[in-house]
Amino acid sequence: MRSIPLVLLLLVLGGCGCPPLPPEPVNARLPDHAAIYVDRPGAGDVVVVGRCTSSTEYAVTSQGDWNHHWYLVRVELLVVEKGRWDDSRGLTFIAVDGWPKPESGIVLDKAPWPYRTGRVYAFTLSTASKPPLVAGQEHRSLVDP
Repeated sequence: MRSIPLVLLLLVLGGCGCPPLPPEPVNARLPDHAAIYVDRPGAGDVVVVGRCTSSTEYAVTSQGDWNHHWYLVRVELLVVEKGRWDDSRGLTFIAVDGWPKPESGIVLDKAPWPYRTGRVYAFTLSTASKPPLVAGQEHRSLVDP
């Protein structure tokens, strides 16, 4: 019983390592909230095509020499190419972008942020997990399908 207050104190002081809660509920998730990952072809049962309508930073956390910028990404649904997706709002998920702290001395080049307003993607979703996992994503044309 005496260890419970100590564990709670350590969690409060050290942070739980949990992502900060987004300002609104999500209906999909990226693997580890990473914006860039390896696609898992064939791992999903639903494919939706959508246009990114916003990518809004809602929190910044720090760990070691890194700052983690947390974004809420909203994607309007254009078409369902495979399977069934009943949420007419499209997709809403969390994405995180890590950058070294200026005082760390770490210098790196990074690809541009993928979730820019107007970009069209095909997202492969695995609905076996809740919320559904984005198992793959493919950049598509800016022209509606």
